[in-house]
Amino acid sequence: MTRPIRIIFLALVTFFASLTFPQSAQAAAGTVGSGSCTSSVTETANVVNISTGGKCIFKFTTGTTTFTFPAAVSSIDFLVIGGGGQGGAGRGGGGGAGSLIEGFINSPALSYSITVGAGGSGSANSPAGTDGGSSSIGSVVIASGGGGGGGHSTSQNGRNGGSGGGAGMNYSTASFAGGFASSGTVPSFSTGYVNIGAASSSDNSSDTYRLTGGGGGAGRAGYAGACVGLAASSCTNKGAGGTAPDGGTGLASSITGSSVVYAAGGGGAIGIALSEYNGSYKSAAPGVGGSGIGGNGTGFTAGGAYTTPTAGAANTGSGGGGAGTDQTGGAGGSGVVIISYVAPLPTYTSISVNSGSTAGGTSTVITGTNLTSTTSVTVGGATATLETITATTLAIKT
Repeated sequence: MTRPIRIIFLALVTFFASLTFPQSAQAAAGTVGSGSCTSSVTETANVVNISTGGKCIFKFTTGTTTFTFPAAVSSIDFLVIGGGGQGGAGRGGGGGAGSLIEGFINSPALSYSITVGAGGSGSANSPAGTDGGSSSIGSVVIASGGGGGGGHSTSQNGRNGGSGGGAGMNYSTASFAGGFASSGTVPSFSTGYVNIGAASSSDNSSDTYRLTGGGGGAGRAGYAGACVGLAASSCTNKGAGGTAPDGGTGLASSITGSSVVYAAGGGGAIGIALSEYNGSYKSAAPGVGGSGIGGNGTGFTAGGAYTTPTAGAANTGSGGGGAGTDQTGGAGGSGVVIISYVAPLPTYTSISVNSGSTAGGTSTVITGTNLTSTTSVTVGGATATLETITATTLAIKT
């Protein structure tokens, strides 16, 4: 009879963690991610898993979601941007960008309620645009929504916000202020980026010039519409030339692994009404949204009709474009929250049976942490069968 050879294999157990990262929005409540990145959420439709390169990266795109990490992590990087402000109506200013806050949190909580601010929308016919909503990670990080652009005849000043909204059209000898800027709640080891909206201030004692202001962006304040020297050749009665009320530029972040620009201001509208096209009033060209993601302000077509103001890009927190008379300002772009952290590695603490026959057939349970990412276990050079896997246990058979 051959005596079975027994071996001690406690030190021969090797874990091979193989992580895969599908880049698509989840479809049902439960979990997002895979392997060591598998995390619990209350609203999976609100989250996109973009994990890559050994990092767990999740992008929150709408609403409020409670996110629970798979295990305690030492630190998380984050980018939080409030919703962009809506452009003002009635020859209004551009909407301001939502506050952009980036940084890291040491020893984060195991779970957070994460909210993504909506872009401002809904105002019409000459009030200021609606402010964007705030985005947040619990109460630790709160990025203010962008200020709405100023309107015409009422609410002409740009509204205060993350970045301020641009001012609505000046008239007579009046001029109006751009909105002030406020980051929100910025924790230690983090920075908030905001700028003011542009005023519609210009020497207009002759009541000839109609000018608006661009919304502020994370990278720069909005641009004020101007007719250089108030010379007739600088601006035209069809709305061209001069200095356009462009939205402030946004700011780039590489938290997702590639550089993406966020939080730009919306451009202000042309300052001439439809009935004034080719008349005596003069205006600078309409404002363009900052960094190609802010909304564009209303201008004229070649035939003298209004163009339509555009919205700030979704999930960038950019401001919407200012609107002409009897138009609705362009909606602000929705905000975004992105978190990134190093995937927790599996660790081994004990094994229930530490010896067995070389012929195989021995069952044992390995105990540890972060074990859900384990895809294979080798014992004495042979691959064992994985029977059940949990975060803290592996049941195997040699």
